[in-house]
Amino acid sequence: MWSTLMMLAALLGPPPISGPLVAPARVPPADRTCQEPGTPAREIPWHQRSYDPQRIAPLTRGEGITVAVLDSGVDASHPQLAGRVLAGQDLLFGGGGPGNWDCVGHGTAVASLIAGAGDGEGAFRGYAPAAQVLPLVVSERSVDQGEGTAGSAEGFAAAIRAAVAAHAQVINVSLVLDEDHPSLRAAVEQALANDIVVVAAVGHADQDSAVPTRTPYPAGYPGVIGVGSIDMRGARPASSPAGPWVDLVAPGDQVLAATRSSGFTVYQGTSFATPFVSAAAALVLASEPDLSARQVAARLFATADPAAGGLPGGRPSAGYGWGVVNAYRAVSEHQGSATRDAAQPLPVFTSDPVDPVRTRQIRIALTASALIGGLAALAVAAASAVPKGR
Repeated sequence: MWSTLMMLAALLGPPPISGPLVAPARVPPADRTCQEPGTPAREIPWHQRSYDPQRIAPLTRGEGITVAVLDSGVDASHPQLAGRVLAGQDLLFGGGGPGNWDCVGHGTAVASLIAGAGDGEGAFRGYAPAAQVLPLVVSERSVDQGEGTAGSAEGFAAAIRAAVAAHAQVINVSLVLDEDHPSLRAAVEQALANDIVVVAAVGHADQDSAVPTRTPYPAGYPGVIGVGSIDMRGARPASSPAGPWVDLVAPGDQVLAATRSSGFTVYQGTSFATPFVSAAAALVLASEPDLSARQVAARLFATADPAAGGLPGGRPSAGYGWGVVNAYRAVSEHQGSATRDAAQPLPVFTSDPVDPVRTRQIRIALTASALIGGLAALAVAAASAVPKGR
């Protein structure tokens, strides 16, 4: 019997290989409640006052770059995202449906921070408004809230392979898995081998967890840019984990972003810090398309602003990584062949992190202060030596 089956298998050939968009079929819960629309953005959010996307627009707006958003989907009908969202793929519930819908609003919020068009009054806008978003549905669970239908490692891996097949240049993963899965690791390695910048959230710090040092994936994989969050004071909130997988931090507290259907609401967590870094990567690639994924990461690390808890001298810290991502500096300042392995000096502390003129002024002032201090020290030494006849 076995030999007969083997002969038939040889005649029929190997089974067809599933394409990159295939994932285990899931049935969406019939009783799930989708997010209500938000309210208009009446004030400019703090993160736009600190890192104004309008300053970056004359340099680049992310033209020609596709950012794959692995999340709960993206509502393509939102006015901020109309015309910017590709069909994508639903890899959570199966059936081959598109990914340009969103029930819980998590992915729509993430996408709006990347490619939001602006509302005409300047109250809200994304950082790479000319980029395209490829929505890939992998979960309906927020990493910071722990509610909704969770995805699987196989689904995440299938979505990353789909992003590779669609020639995305940046992959944004604002969700976290707590275990290392071979399929996910292989998919990430495939994306990096294809020079795709992979940016991932480092998750939510659970103070009551029995395993407080658990590694977040895919942020914990080599080559992936792990993103933590800061508040409007520039400090890391307790909910943002610390560890060797934190490479950069970005605004992740009281972040204004789009909701499902229309309007905006306030979010928090590393999920919403991650798209700031993905947008910065898209802007760098739009201005210098020949850069490799490694070079883009090096540029982001070298141009990051010092964080409140960071370490001087270009050394990353566990809570802040290389510092606060600064898209304007990443685009406007060419760092040559800076690499992650060769630590680069961080910029001078300044209250205006996006103003290179101010930075130069501070450097000149520090240099002058050092010279004056040196002369003063010589004068004191001379005064003490002369009376003693030396």
